[in-house]
This record gives sequence, C-alpha cells and structure tokens, in this order.
Amino acid sequence: GIKSVPLISSLNNVAKFNLDEVDQVEYRVNYTFDGLKDTVYHCAMFKLPDSWIKEKRHLIRYETLYSPGTEENLHHWDLVECGSEFEEIYLKNNDLLQQGECYSGEWLKAIQHCHKISLVWAVGGATIQDFPEDLAYPMGGPDEETRYFFLEIHFDNPRLKKDITDNSGVRLYGTKNYRKNEFGVFTIGASENYGGLIVPPGADTFRVNYGCSSDCVNKFFEEQEEIKVFSTLPHTHLTGKEIYTKVIRD
Repeated sequence: GIKSVPLISSLNNVAKFNLDEVDQVEYRVNYTFDGLKDTVYHCAMFKLPDSWIKEKRHLIRYETLYSPGTEENLHHWDLVECGSEFEEIYLKNNDLLQQGECYSGEWLKAIQHCHKISLVWAVGGATIQDFPEDLAYPMGGPDEETRYFFLEIHFDNPRLKKDITDNSGVRLYGTKNYRKNEFGVFTIGASENYGGLIVPPGADTFRVNYGCSSDCVNKFFEEQEEIKVFSTLPHTHLTGKEIYTKVIRD
C-alpha cells in the first residue's frame, strides 16, 4: 500500500488565539462503501449558520475531520461555494439535494451554480490549517452572495471495502474579531470535468500548458495594485508527474 507523510506541513506553526472568541461549525458527510467502485466523488450540500449569514465571520482555521479506520481512503476534499443563483434558480424549483455521487443526475444540475473553490485539503496535508496572523478568509455576511456550499470528497477504495460508513468532513473556525487583511482564492489549470484534460492513449509523456496574460490578471484583480501570494496547492492525480507555476513579471 501507500502512505503519505506530511513532512513539510509538520513544520507549520500552530496559531495562538482565544477559542472563546471563535465560532466552530462542522460539516460531515455520510457515505457507505459499497465495494463496487475503487474511486468515488461524493458530494453533500450545506448552508452556512444563520448567525454567519447575518454577520460576517473571518475564517482563521479549518480542520479536516475523518472517520477512524477509513483515513487511508480519504484522498481529498474541496469546499465549493454557490452563487446567489443557486437559491434564486435551483432552490426556487427544487428541494435541497440529498448527498450523492457528484457528477451524476440531479447533482449535475445543481452544481452548475457553484464554482468558487475556496478551501481544499489533499492526502499528505496537515489536518489543521491555520492562516497567517494578519490574514483571514471572509465567509457569510448579508452582502455576500454565498449562503450555500457543497463538500466534494474523493474516496479511494482500491481494496473494495464494503459496508463501512465514513463521516469525514471539515470544521470551520470563524471569528468576529476581524483581521487586518482578507484573502481570496484564484484557481488555474484544467477544468474539473471529464473533458477538461484528455491524455492521448498510449502516450509516454503529455504536457499541458496554461497561460494567464497580464490583461487576464488585470481583469480579475483590477482593484488590486499589488498581489501577494502566500500559499499554493498544486494538485494532480496519479497520471500527473510534474506540476509547476511560473510568475513572469512586467
């Protein structure tokens, strides 16, 4: 088998803050391995707490939660925020989705209104992620369009376990003691769909390049005089052999 060891993230400093001043909320899935598939993308839709929707929170930590005995099957999770059209269009005509396979049936209709990947974790990463002391990720508030989000959890099950239930998920730590700076997430690379990356059959190597020109950058960050990157998370699956990001100035 394979075991991922987080050698680099083990050096992370754990931030010090008063837990009495932090709201903790957790979101978990309920998935039972059926023994038929060796890989599954399981999705669950959630709503932010009403108190967070009423008054914005600054997210300062998130924690990966896993079920003892199935941690070897947890490959990654994404937290994907939904836009206001999820309520205005989808929920206006449909009930809130039940948990299920991400890219099939009703889920395909729902997640077309959810595109903002904001938090992620992948195997080998630290289970507790603290943000630098002067940074926070904003969530909630009456002026924000995001009230709903979904968790996409990728389960690997190469030994085809069955009849085992997993309740993995994430715990969010939010505070009303706002920090100096808010940050955002910029996602680049292949589209997350079956046609986003197609490797020719029998290829020994296959390279894909993505570019974002200065015009593109200025379009996305028109209000920012300066962009400071403090963290990256490159990610491929077993087909990927090498991934890098190059910044070309001026």
